[in-house]
Amino acid sequence: MPLSQIVACASVNASTRLMTPDMLRVRAPVDVATIELPESSLEFVGNYKGTRSGQQRLFPITTVLAGTRTTWRA
Repeated sequence: MPLSQIVACASVNASTRLMTPDMLRVRAPVDVATIELPESSLEFVGNYKGTRSGQQRLFPITTVLAGTRTTWRA
């Protein structure tokens, strides 16, 4: 799946299905995720021990959920 489609699925597409109009107002609380996309040789393991090679994987760096910040990596 292309990165642009992944971001859309996790943001725009999800918000159109989960949000109500009152959530989209000035100064409304938001949740934010910061991610990075490093490049390296990777092997992904799926169901039934199937594997797939790849070059990219999204890693969470920081999230802010209900005003509380969590850092996943330094």
